[in-house]
Amino acid sequence: MKKNNNAFASDEFIDRLSLKSSLAYWRLTTVILFIALVVMLKFFDFHKDYEIFKKNNEYIVKLKLEGEISSNIDYLSVIESIANDSKAKAIILEIDSPGGAITPSEIIYSALSDLSAKKHVVSYMDSFGASGGYMAAIASDYIIARSTTQTGSIGVFTTSYDLTLLFDKLGIKTQIFRAGDAKSPPFEKLTPEAIQNMNSNIKSLHEYFISLVSKERSLNIERVRDIANGSVYNGMEALKLGLIDQIGGEKEALEWLYNNKISRSLPIKSINFHQYNRETSNFFKKIFNKLSMDFMIKLFIDLKNNYINQ
Repeated sequence: MKKNNNAFASDEFIDRLSLKSSLAYWRLTTVILFIALVVMLKFFDFHKDYEIFKKNNEYIVKLKLEGEISSNIDYLSVIESIANDSKAKAIILEIDSPGGAITPSEIIYSALSDLSAKKHVVSYMDSFGASGGYMAAIASDYIIARSTTQTGSIGVFTTSYDLTLLFDKLGIKTQIFRAGDAKSPPFEKLTPEAIQNMNSNIKSLHEYFISLVSKERSLNIERVRDIANGSVYNGMEALKLGLIDQIGGEKEALEWLYNNKISRSLPIKSINFHQYNRETSNFFKKIFNKLSMDFMIKLFIDLKNNYINQ
């Protein structure tokens, strides 16, 4: 009988261990499913303001371009979603940007040009609408700026760093192996071929910017070359030069839309490029920040007691 009792106790222990392991497994599965659900809900929450085609009512989009124009921002997806939304009837592009990287600026310009071919797009520039910010503005049908807006800056620049003096002080010597005379790393002074190449590249990009301004603003290209020397102009100067159409702000932008057969009854929906991309890029960080340290500790202890130590 003693053996049988021991066998029974052993079986009971195995059953209890199996039950605890099963419970721990389902607890862990539940936690994982819960986290997945939170992730999914947060994902849709992040995007509900930007998946604008899901709304039932027609509206005007106020699209804000602010700060430095950067390759870290997915401008194209936002603009294309607006272009594909039949309920977005018109766009106010609010610009407060001194410019930035030239390729993202071109992407914005190109996407907005396609958008303005389908829908009314009016730009108004706040404190800044210069360089790449101005390149974005010229894609719209009508440009408004405040009297004190800083705009223009139609120019292109790049930088190259000469680290040779620093390396000399550190006693570091480098041996350069190259194929192509125009290839010049920062560990040596730029070769004449490299300087010529960079200058040619910059001038070509500058000429491209000038051609866009001439085309979009219907200005003689020689006239644009005269003013496209990198100078910054205030709104009043820009109006005289033909770089903008009117002095004003959001109120005037809305009036322009209303005068172009956009209903005054339409609500305005605001979208900010930077807000959209910050939220999506920090998506998982925000999710896990919501899971407090106490919760994670309790979860670990629970799993340890009910699964690992059994």
